[in-house]
Amino acid sequence: TPESRHEEAVRDLLVGLGFEDLLNFNLTSERELFERMNLESGTAAFGAGAPPELIESYSEDFTVLRTWALPSLVQVLENNTHRSYPQHLSEIGFVAQVDESTVTNVAERRSVAAVLAGPAATYETAKGRVQALAKNFDLDLETPRTTHPSFIDGRVAEVVLDGTVAGVIGELHPAVLVEHDLEVPVAGFEIDLETLR
Repeated sequence: TPESRHEEAVRDLLVGLGFEDLLNFNLTSERELFERMNLESGTAAFGAGAPPELIESYSEDFTVLRTWALPSLVQVLENNTHRSYPQHLSEIGFVAQVDESTVTNVAERRSVAAVLAGPAATYETAKGRVQALAKNFDLDLETPRTTHPSFIDGRVAEVVLDGTVAGVIGELHPAVLVEHDLEVPVAGFEIDLETLR
């Protein structure tokens, strides 16, 4: 389908930019999505929408659908502290949030998320990767400053593609790094796949 070809093109670009492509679970917990990411559910921050809950969960670790993919990548970094740095990981995956304006009460989308972990990981290195993605699709990129509890103030911005707010980019907040036992800087971004056209 055109959608799968587009997704594969974005995935190939990410690999070409030095990212290792991952596939993570779509199910997680509110603790992983919010508490461990220094984020409060239900706020206006990117990823903070209400998560769709499972009626009968088989584990307390998998009770909701994820509202954003970055926490999944940060968990992988947490499990990979024994590996050498830098670690550049990406995923194109399913995310969802409660949206009562839809027939199913759930808004679903595909999201592009990536993290760069290592001594040289900065907002600027992550922005360079986003610039390359935008350039490939001939999109105008703007990165106006914003605030987001998962990221360091002054080192976080919205990703705006052709005038549409598409995501967030920044350096992870020290509280998030400590929570995940990470001793190196981590920069990351997450963008709605549909905006990369």
